[in-house]
Amino acid sequence: MPPKFAESNHLDIKLKMEGGRLNLFIKDDGKGFDQELTKKGNGLFNMQQRASMMGGNMVIESFPNMGTTIQLSAPIK
Repeated sequence: MPPKFAESNHLDIKLKMEGGRLNLFIKDDGKGFDQELTKKGNGLFNMQQRASMMGGNMVIESFPNMGTTIQLSAPIK
C-alpha cells in the first residue's frame, strides 16, 4: 500500500465562481499514485460521493512521480 502523503514542494489552488457554479482546482507536484493500484478506502470515494450529492462532479488525476490534480465543480445554492 502506498504512503498517504504527497511529499510535494508546491501546491496550486484556484477557486472561481462562474455561472452559478463553484470551481475548485488543486494541483501538487508530489509523488502521485497509480489509481488502479491504490486501496479503495473511504477518502477519495467519499469526496466523489459528496460532490455528486451536491449536484457536482469531481475528477481526480494522479500518476506516479507526476503529482495529483483534483477538479471540483458544484452548483452554488
